[in-house]
Amino acid sequence: MRLESLYTYGLLVCCLSLCAFGGTHYIAANGSDSNNGTNQTSAWLHAPGMAGCTANCAAYTPVPGDQFIFRGGDTWHYSAGSPVGLPWTWHWSGSAGNNIYLGTDSSWYSGGSFKRPILTMDNPLSSVLLSSCAYDDVDKQAVVLNNVSYVTLDDFEFTGKCWSGDPDPNATLNITTATHSLIKGNYFHGWSSTTTSVDVHRMIRGLLSATPTYNEIEYNVFDGSDSFHGTTTASNQCFKAVNGAPCQSGFAIYGDGYNLHHNVFRYLSNGIVTNGFFTVHDNLFEYMWASYDDQTHPNVIESGTDGLRGVPFYLYNNVIRHTRQNVTLWVMFDRDAYEFNNVFFDNFGDSIDCLEHSPAADTSTPVLHFYNNTLDASDIGNGACKINFAGGNSSTPTWHGTTTFENNHFIGYSQLSSVWVCQSPATCAVNDNGHEVYQTEATANGQGYTASNNYAPVSPGNGATVGVGAGLTGYCASFSTDNAFCAGTSGGVLEQPGQGGYVAVSPAVALVARPSSGAWDAGAYEYSSGSASGQPNPPSGLTAVVQ
Repeated sequence: MRLESLYTYGLLVCCLSLCAFGGTHYIAANGSDSNNGTNQTSAWLHAPGMAGCTANCAAYTPVPGDQFIFRGGDTWHYSAGSPVGLPWTWHWSGSAGNNIYLGTDSSWYSGGSFKRPILTMDNPLSSVLLSSCAYDDVDKQAVVLNNVSYVTLDDFEFTGKCWSGDPDPNATLNITTATHSLIKGNYFHGWSSTTTSVDVHRMIRGLLSATPTYNEIEYNVFDGSDSFHGTTTASNQCFKAVNGAPCQSGFAIYGDGYNLHHNVFRYLSNGIVTNGFFTVHDNLFEYMWASYDDQTHPNVIESGTDGLRGVPFYLYNNVIRHTRQNVTLWVMFDRDAYEFNNVFFDNFGDSIDCLEHSPAADTSTPVLHFYNNTLDASDIGNGACKINFAGGNSSTPTWHGTTTFENNHFIGYSQLSSVWVCQSPATCAVNDNGHEVYQTEATANGQGYTASNNYAPVSPGNGATVGVGAGLTGYCASFSTDNAFCAGTSGGVLEQPGQGGYVAVSPAVALVARPSSGAWDAGAYEYSSGSASGQPNPPSGLTAVVQ
């Protein structure tokens, strides 16, 4: 075939006369690295970079556009069992618009139905702290994306890690040297630790740099329901219990928060800690409790400084509920921040750090836009969860910024001044554009705003938020790059059984768009007659279990 014909079909990638084809390669637990790997019946046993990769697998150099398809339901091991495949260190990059894909095809699987391929470190599940690990992974990592860009890692199940001592900086998935990559649809669970361990094992570890990575982390499930969570007694190593909640293990994401959306975080001691967000949206955070380890600082979401100055920060369509953490939300930013369509309820911790906002420098003048959120304080009994503007200390700069409120639903608050706190010596310019709704918990519950439906309105004639907000269609483009302010109400994401574990899925009912003219509803929801603001009922069988 002539060279021009290859270009015509878009199949050729050439650089300085070195040419390679992007193709599809198959990997299965019954494969052989001596096969050609180009179809399902001649699959490799490993992908390039995996422990044990030999022969044709080792001889192949991945190129942009390549796809490496793992057979669903198969397992690759680190310490016991066959085949061995971990650690898996990936060294090859795709290109803009032409990622290398590491993932699955749901039509190819072993067993009776598709399940994610499993990457296990081989330790059994444990709901108690152990005296020792069957296989100590304190210095081990399952997957490392090493100095790469434009790589997609999709649809794997990560399990079986156990550690003693301090596992930092090792992680289940290390992306500290990855940029412009996509981590999608993975299921992290089944970790365990010992009585001498430090609770800083991260499921995903990023760079924690002031330089944006442009990585995207979406539709993943981080679920510690089958891992350790203890009681408030010292014998169970639960020293930081908050308000009677148990303690928990497990740290989901550290060091990379550029673009986080449609993820589920539950039964963890830490959710996200990074150095600057671009966008955090449509996530579910729930049943997050203080760590068993007295050295570890528990957080739901924290940004330690701002590595993305000059671009807005967007926080929207998240549901944060049933948490007992030192920090529920703490963000530092030197720019405009847009927080909208979020739902916060049943969150308890340090009242100062419940919804903390700080600048990245004492001389900064950040701007916060707090619109169409639902914030409930009464469930925790003392209304302690407030929006706090930091007074500063040796590690935190002092807030000197402006905040504008509009269209919010505040339950358990009587007026705007009871919603926020300006810590001395901070200076806080606050603009109230109105259309806020204030209710007691009893009044809200009586109108159908309850925890069971995430405080959504259930009736247009008996809902204080319906039709009382200002119509703000003109703000859509400025509030987020995807016009989400107007495109739909808060729905977060749901965790549902499937694929041999759990999957993160968008709400089953379409979100209800704000009207293009006329009044909006106050709070995070726009009413729909189809269901409570178009929101599906919470999935059944997902209950908190206190040991």
